Amino acid sequence: MIASAAMSSLPTRDWRQFRLLLPLENLECNYIIGSEQRLASFERTETGLTLHWKGPFRNEAGRFDLDVTLWIELVDDSVQFRCRVVNRTRISCFRSLVAQCCGMTGTAERSGTAGQPRQ
Repeated sequence: MIASAAMSSLPTRDWRQFRLLLPLENLECNYIIGSEQRLASFERTETGLTLHWKGPFRNEAGRFDLDVTLWIELVDDSVQFRCRVVNRTRISCFRSLVAQCCGMTGTAERSGTAGQPRQ
């Protein structure tokens, strides 16, 4: 399976990506970045991973009482992501972004992919 090979070849740091937007009165772009938080625990299953981060989360603007759980599942030749945010702050979580594993470059060579530039 393509997805299975991709998941097994990734270092753990590549899976620690999520971004939460908690706008403050004086800072509307107050982001909590997953790679800046400590991974509390993880479980590996037959078809994927479950990652847990426990708050408080920290950034330049302060400390925020949140928890995040991210499920990463292999389904056929795809990788599916689910995320749960437990927010114990008085600030509404405006946006959560997940599935940013491996950044913009992907996990393998681009030859043979639809996004490869034509020569």
